[in-house]
Amino acid sequence: MAIRPPWEERVYEDIGVSRRKPWAATVLSFLQLGVGHVYVGSPFRGLVFLLLIYSIVFSATALHLWVIPEGMFGIIGVALVLVIIGIVDSVLLARKRKKYKRKGYNHWAVYLLLTLLLWGAGDVITTNKEELLGHGSYKTSSSMLPTLTPNDYFITDSKAYKAALPKVGDVVVFLSPEDASRKMVGRIMGLAGDVVKIKKGNLLLNNKKVESDYSSASTASSLYSTSMDAVHVPEHSVFILADNRDNSVDSRIYGAVPFDSIVGKVEYIWFSYNFDRIGMRVQ
Repeated sequence: MAIRPPWEERVYEDIGVSRRKPWAATVLSFLQLGVGHVYVGSPFRGLVFLLLIYSIVFSATALHLWVIPEGMFGIIGVALVLVIIGIVDSVLLARKRKKYKRKGYNHWAVYLLLTLLLWGAGDVITTNKEELLGHGSYKTSSSMLPTLTPNDYFITDSKAYKAALPKVGDVVVFLSPEDASRKMVGRIMGLAGDVVKIKKGNLLLNNKKVESDYSSASTASSLYSTSMDAVHVPEHSVFILADNRDNSVDSRIYGAVPFDSIVGKVEYIWFSYNFDRIGMRVQ
C-alpha cells in the first residue's frame, strides 16, 4: 500500500470542508430569518425562531391584541427582538464553525428557494390578514377629514361585528356598492329601520337632530352637503356618510350599504406623518 505524503492527506481531508462566513449568515438572516441558520448547518434552530415569531403573531390574534394600540406595538417590539437575536445567533454560529463540512442543502439555490417560499408565506398572511389575523391596515384620502387625514394609516377590527351590532357613529371600512373590488371608509349614521335626512346642513335621524354628527353645518358649503331627502334604511343595511361631506362619495350617492359589505371597524391610527396622531383612537 502506497504511503501518501502528509500534504496529500490534508487535501483529501479538506474536501467538502469550508469556513462559514459571518457576513453571509448576516445577509441571509436579514433577508429571511432562518435561512442564515441553514447556511451555518443549524436548520432546526432557525425553524425554532420562525415558529416562535409565528406563534406570537397568531397568539395575538387569538387574544385580539392586534386591534389594541399597545398590543400591536408590543407584538412588533417582541418580534423585532426575536429577529435581532436570530440574526446574532446565526452570526455567532458562523464564527464558531471555521471547519464546517458542507451538507447537501448548503447551496445558493436552496437558500434562494427557502427565502422565496418564506416570503410567499408572509405575503399570503399579509394579504389575508383580515381573515387570518383579524385586522386590516389602510390609508385614506381627504373624505374623512378631520377624523382621518391623508397622512394617517389606520387599523380595522375585522371581527368587531361577529358578536356585536354596529352603532351610529362607528367608522368602518366597507366594499364599494359600485365596485366590490374597491374598499371605502365612512361613518355609520343610520341603522336598519332608521330614517335619515339632512336639512340646512343638519343631520336628522328619525326626525331628531343628531348633535354629534361629526360634520358641522357651518362648514358645509354645497347643496349636496346641506340637503338630502329622507331615506329609509332597509333591513340588513347601514347608511354611511363621510365626515368631509363636501368632498366625499357616500350613501347620498349609492344608497344604503349592505351590512355584509362591512370589512371592519376602524380602531386606531397605527402610523402617521404627524407623529402626535400615532396610537390615536378613531371616534
